[in-house]
Amino acid sequence: MTDDTCLPQTVSFLRVGKRRLEIFQKACIKFGLTIVDHNQNSFILVDDELDFISANKALKSSSLLSSPIFIRTQWLSDSIKQNKLLSHQPYILNATISQPISTITETSNPTNKNEIVIERSSLKRERSISSSASDTDDEINSKKHNIDIQPIQPGELPRTAGKWLCSEASSSTPVVGNPNEKIIEKLREMSKLYLITNDKGRSIAYQKAIEALKRCTHPIRTYEEIKSLPYVKQSLADKIWEIIRTNGLVKLSAFQSRDDVATLALFAGVWGAGTETTKQWFAQGFRTLDDLRKRARLTRTQQIGLKYYNDFNTRIPRDEVTRIETIVKRTADEVVPGLMIETCGSYRRLKPSCGDIDILITFKDGKRHLHESVLAPLIDKLKDIGFLTDDLINHSETSSSSSSTGHISEQMTYFGVCRLPETGSLHRRIDLIFIPANEWACSLLYFTGSAMFNRSMRRLARRLNMSLSQHGLYHGVVRKGVEKINTGQALNTPTEESIFQYLNLPYRPPEDRDH
Repeated sequence: MTDDTCLPQTVSFLRVGKRRLEIFQKACIKFGLTIVDHNQNSFILVDDELDFISANKALKSSSLLSSPIFIRTQWLSDSIKQNKLLSHQPYILNATISQPISTITETSNPTNKNEIVIERSSLKRERSISSSASDTDDEINSKKHNIDIQPIQPGELPRTAGKWLCSEASSSTPVVGNPNEKIIEKLREMSKLYLITNDKGRSIAYQKAIEALKRCTHPIRTYEEIKSLPYVKQSLADKIWEIIRTNGLVKLSAFQSRDDVATLALFAGVWGAGTETTKQWFAQGFRTLDDLRKRARLTRTQQIGLKYYNDFNTRIPRDEVTRIETIVKRTADEVVPGLMIETCGSYRRLKPSCGDIDILITFKDGKRHLHESVLAPLIDKLKDIGFLTDDLINHSETSSSSSSTGHISEQMTYFGVCRLPETGSLHRRIDLIFIPANEWACSLLYFTGSAMFNRSMRRLARRLNMSLSQHGLYHGVVRKGVEKINTGQALNTPTEESIFQYLNLPYRPPEDRDH
């Protein structure tokens, strides 16, 4: 039985953890849905961690799916609870809004799922929980109630209890020379392998344990010391103790000896290939990049990813990013004067190298402008001078994301390939992102990262019954379990500092967010 006569018949999954994927695969069989590859399907069920732009970026493909429809996996979760396939329409991902946090700290236990939470600056903040299948800013299935939301000022909300990653500076956590560096190295390998095999939950758990170890100023020697570390639970504590005792980790050795892991890691480097695609390639008997070139059915973006495989997987030195940024700024000033341009990601965090280049663009005047007046002429000019060599996802193939707060976000992203006009220069991945002026500060925070720092800030915002995304910071958010009853009111965030002030956090410059 279903609630919709026009339901998808085929679906694919994007960035869904291993355990949840197994549950959803069984649900698909039960509800008569066929699971296919992204390239054969327009309906893509996305992990609740992803917003619209991140889903597009994670998909990395546009040749066969010019307009993919992203659906939150909460659709299947709710269908399982109702024992029937519900309409997918309310779960279509067009916006970026947030879900509640389940804890006072980042490590304690959740409370009642059905508790309704209303944020008031003068009232006691009650706790709510996000479901185990959701740790995201994306709650599309939301309803608005007429609730009086009182305005708040930066710093007005009470400080939250517990230790939050985003309240600590990463600059005080060196890795080189860390007394627990050997333990950290093995945990990093485990985190990477879990990410490759699509077990995002475990990967994050290892990353959080690494952050705890990076803060230790002395070598861990006893099991009791391990147990006292924040974010480290029993099973992970046992593995750290094994590393200390044996200087090795059986689980890691077993992982590395698996036939599929090395191949999946190799295929994961192909831009345009998600986890499900790499698994299918392995299942089809492909083991090398030559196998893919000669035998695999590749999308246009996968062909580009394979063509520039070595270039894309070579880190970009900081000085090269600076020269790329200079060309974009100079060209933008010629085409559309009056723009403000900022390169984010690892570059803004002052790292010595980057994986790709994210460049944010907005108008200095702070007024409303349409992205068509910026991206299209800028991209055309960059192509004319030979700087942009390939389109991955063209600006005309990407849709603006609408928010359930009632406004249309005019953020727009172009995914492409660039190359400096220098002998021996490599092809590099570049994203040009137009940001509306009122979303600039939140977008700057979001695209600067790191991912762990952003995740901690979003969770802290949920603890205060707010929601934080690249589109804005909202307060007065009302939730019932994972359902957003009222999306709240947008706060004025003219600067990154203002976001920290609202959350009662000490301001951390970009270089201190490299967790």
